[in-house]
Amino acid sequence: MRYIVRAPFGIVLQGIRDNPRRMASLGYHVVAHRVAAYALSGVIAGVGGVLLAWYNAMMTPGSVGTGWLINLLVIAVLGGVKHPIGAFLGALVFVLLQTFAIDVIDRERFNLVIGGVFLAIVLFSPDGLLGLWAKLRSRFGPQQTLTSPQRRQRIWVRSMLGAAAAAAVMGGAWAQSGTPVKIGLLATLEGPFAAGGADGMRGAELAVRQRGGVVAGRKIEIIKASSDAKPDVAVNATRKLVEQDKVDIMVGPLSGGEGIAVKDYSKTQPQVTFINGGSGAQATTLVNPSPNFFRFNTEGAQWMVGLGKAAMDKGFKRVMVIAEDYAFPYSRPSTAVWAARCR
Repeated sequence: MRYIVRAPFGIVLQGIRDNPRRMASLGYHVVAHRVAAYALSGVIAGVGGVLLAWYNAMMTPGSVGTGWLINLLVIAVLGGVKHPIGAFLGALVFVLLQTFAIDVIDRERFNLVIGGVFLAIVLFSPDGLLGLWAKLRSRFGPQQTLTSPQRRQRIWVRSMLGAAAAAAVMGGAWAQSGTPVKIGLLATLEGPFAAGGADGMRGAELAVRQRGGVVAGRKIEIIKASSDAKPDVAVNATRKLVEQDKVDIMVGPLSGGEGIAVKDYSKTQPQVTFINGGSGAQATTLVNPSPNFFRFNTEGAQWMVGLGKAAMDKGFKRVMVIAEDYAFPYSRPSTAVWAARCR
């Protein structure tokens, strides 16, 4: 990106952004350059989409939504829209907040923290963190004659070193806290099933309190994560609990499609025991099961067997079912009728 910005093509784009009429009078084809810029941005976005699919090992309709667009906007503004490395710095700050702030505050309040940081940056430093750093250096720092590339390089290196130092300090504090049994809880605290997800969290906390917070002489530590009933979001939250928080047992999720996605992910983490939360999709355990993913709750077909038997007894040949478009409702009608017929 830095090369493109400094290349003649990038300089022309900056001129078109500032004054398209002047650039047209200088002989540059404004429309052609805009089309080329859109094409280039599409290529970059396509590469990002490929990396996202590779990282999540899946892609669903829920992967495309306003949430990702808002996150990208926040990241760009945090780092500094005018700086080529601003997006990288903004992404670093965003991920650090997303990783560590959730351990201090509840998941549902995380968006409030991000919104507050975003608002502070917009009000006090429209040029992002890089612009704020430049202002502080010009006011309090020594006056140095560094070229623009040298200045950007130093800012980037210092930011990376600061992030690494913070992660090392936090990691050392965790290592000295003992070896509790870490249980990861994943529930839907956003979206249509938020009420049920909150009930699940309270139920888990009650179970831990009833045991005095101890099992086999070891303290129980609960680490919470949230999703919004979308499979890719559930996998990302589970990956954070397993790979970063190093949980021993993973409990969740709530929705059917989420359960199938987490089951597929569990095959890559054989050292962790996965216990299904409330997902009622049959495919979590019936189809291509995972050896370390267990279910102790009912699934969709079991709920509907009685209705299927009643329909068979009445001689119904055709039944219309209206339900939501995700895995759990799909496992209910046809399997229930089949089970009733087998009985």
